[in-house]
Amino acid sequence: MTRNEQTIFRRYAHLYDRIYHWKDYAAEAAIVHSLLLNAGVQEGGCVVEAACGTGNYLEQLNAWYEVSGFDLNPATLEVAQSKLPQMEIFEADMANFDLDKPADAIVCLFSSIGYVSPGEKLRAVAESFYRNLNPGGVVLIDPWIEPAAAIDGHNGQHTYVSDDLKLCRAGIHRVDGRRSILEFQWLVTTEHGIEHFVDDHTLWMTTRDEMAEVFQSAGFEATWNQEGVVPGRGALIATRRR
Repeated sequence: MTRNEQTIFRRYAHLYDRIYHWKDYAAEAAIVHSLLLNAGVQEGGCVVEAACGTGNYLEQLNAWYEVSGFDLNPATLEVAQSKLPQMEIFEADMANFDLDKPADAIVCLFSSIGYVSPGEKLRAVAESFYRNLNPGGVVLIDPWIEPAAAIDGHNGQHTYVSDDLKLCRAGIHRVDGRRSILEFQWLVTTEHGIEHFVDDHTLWMTTRDEMAEVFQSAGFEATWNQEGVVPGRGALIATRRR
């Protein structure tokens, strides 16, 4: 058995898209497109995805924008680059990065902001986003759950089946103050046998008011879209003051 923090992002990145085969990236990207249009980001603009993972949103957003993306994990970036060989995809930390040219929008999707601890690190993210946007540029954040929505002991399971690969991932959510601790137990079956590993993730929960305050302090006008990209989560829309 292998047990590691965020194993899926590092050693098993090739399994990520399989276990999320059910996720409708096209529909969610269309919502992102609509939210950006409503916030004043025109089609053809420069849009950068922070924590782009394996590039599934970039594939879709490429239909409307000049897009690029970055992530901390080389293994997921390798998967993304294989899908999008002509696209600029690079390794960087969203709390400290510099683009070659300012963007019209920076998006952070699939609750990736939850991996950023509150306080100094989250403020550094807001400041980095501000620094890398054109005046009037927009940040769109698809957040992790708020503390009031957290359910200790919530559990679930996903599977994937093909001729040469069978996956089962069972997970449980533990709440420790503002921390969401996700433990995923994986079974991976191939012609070579069955492998078991545990994939641990720690995400941080912030309230909408807390998130908005951080971005407002960094120089944004921050509002919440009630529907958001994922139903019930809402989305932070922050516009850089000119």
